[in-house]
Amino acid sequence: MEASGAAGVEACLARWRRADDESMADAARYRLAVPWDDDTTVRPGVVRLWPGGQRGGAGSTVPLEFLFPEAPEEIDERRFAQAFAGTLHVWLREQRCAEFRARLTERQSGTLRRRNNSHGSLEQLEAGDQTEENWRDFLRRPPLEDEPPKAVALVMNPKIRAMRVLVCRVALPPASAEHVGRLAFRHIFDDDPHSSADGGCGGGLMTCLYVLIAVFLAVLVLSFGVLIRKFLKQ
Repeated sequence: MEASGAAGVEACLARWRRADDESMADAARYRLAVPWDDDTTVRPGVVRLWPGGQRGGAGSTVPLEFLFPEAPEEIDERRFAQAFAGTLHVWLREQRCAEFRARLTERQSGTLRRRNNSHGSLEQLEAGDQTEENWRDFLRRPPLEDEPPKAVALVMNPKIRAMRVLVCRVALPPASAEHVGRLAFRHIFDDDPHSSADGGCGGGLMTCLYVLIAVFLAVLVLSFGVLIRKFLKQ
């Protein structure tokens, strides 16, 4: 059974605390990139719990902050916050729809198995009950709001160019924060290592790219060494 209410918030916060020193997956950087102007895309470099975002005690949301170290120097912070909130909202709606379809398919499969195995083992019956309970828990979740979440953007260290970074802060319901967590830190937030989460492909593509670059550099160095030896023999 999934945690809900205050327990759900605390469980989500605990996972985000575990992810505090982890590197953000490449998939999250690309999926949550913010289109800016005509030819610029601003990608987040870090996502973490917003320090101080829960002053006064735990609430019903999970405060997160996204750091954009490569943001343009001249940027309208308010307009960027709105653009980021819109990007995040669209992605969350896609994830909620995908999760609904997956949960519905799981429930239908469980119902069919119970009908075909009415005299099945106790473990099979309990698994079916758990599937039904998970479905009811999902339906009890608050629906995703029609409007994007409220986000606030600000520039940290604006006078020190080397340390300047654009920060966007937003408070999300636990279910939405879990979606972001699975995208950015799948190994922490995904309870099922065999699931096809949204964040499963980006990191692999970047890893392949890094390997290809390393191989290319190695070949280049070897070729350069051969040319040097031939030159010295002349």
